[in-house]
Amino acid sequence: MEKLSKLLNKRKNLKILDIGTGAGNFIGLIKSLYSDYEEIVGIDSLEIAVASAGKNFLEDDKVSFKLMNALEMTFPDGYFDVVCLSNSLHHLSDIKGTLSEMERVLAKGGIILISEMINNDLDEKQISHLKVHHFAAEVDRILGDVHNDTYSENKIIKILSENSSLEIIDSWKLEYERREGNTDDEIKWLMKTLDRVANRVLDPLKKKDIKKKANAIKRYIKIHGFDSCTTMIVVIGK
Repeated sequence: MEKLSKLLNKRKNLKILDIGTGAGNFIGLIKSLYSDYEEIVGIDSLEIAVASAGKNFLEDDKVSFKLMNALEMTFPDGYFDVVCLSNSLHHLSDIKGTLSEMERVLAKGGIILISEMINNDLDEKQISHLKVHHFAAEVDRILGDVHNDTYSENKIIKILSENSSLEIIDSWKLEYERREGNTDDEIKWLMKTLDRVANRVLDPLKKKDIKKKANAIKRYIKIHGFDSCTTMIVVIGK
């Protein structure tokens, strides 16, 4: 966290954009590390995400959320000092097109921050998170949504190198505080989440296979516990 904090705090009055903001979790992280921003805007293509995120930041009039397609952003060229893409790289249908738009709205001397969970060098608890995430991704694909499995560190660097016209300046792992154990309520919530995701599949034949996979993940979690996958930060700049 310290490295990200130092990177952000090099300048004051930053205008920050968070693409695929979801509930605004990455904006919450930025706010915990950096307070001298002029404006933070989160965009998402899902109305429910924009509505949810807006409720989470009602007290801050410098944070706003917009329903917007990342491939067709309405912001002026060079408007933002920092453009973020958090845990969304593996959701993109057009990586090159999205990065091109991110570069268009990035100010001269600005940076792009890519924050992405990785699938390599995980312990047994973190593999639980990976299994749950990949399970949800499989269900999304069955339902016709774009949701790839997560990538390794090397794969992320390769994707960004091949699809961005800017230079990769730095990269590192963003380590969160690790869990020593899980509460009964946490485990129950995970079990219910797996059931809820599995029940999204209506096709009887596919549903049987999905339920089987969900039960296998439940057994794994009960044996090994659960912890979040490691996150990788990549900084891209002009």
